[in-house]
Amino acid sequence: MDIDLNKLTLGLHIELNFLREVLATLRGDGKHWWVVGDPTEAPARGVITIAHGYEECYDRLNTLYFDAPVMAIKG
Repeated sequence: MDIDLNKLTLGLHIELNFLREVLATLRGDGKHWWVVGDPTEAPARGVITIAHGYEECYDRLNTLYFDAPVMAIKG
């Protein structure tokens, strides 16, 4: 995925370990947030996938997936 930095209006620098700590605190009604897959592949894919729902449930109707654009992974 090619990223056009000229179109970038807002960026966020966050370490992967910190992101995981924050996601671990966001729990409610048995649902939680987590990083999906291998984050070391994110720079090549251009996104890191974050999910919300029941981690053991792979039903698309019960789990939300978000792709957040990334340029590099550290941590």
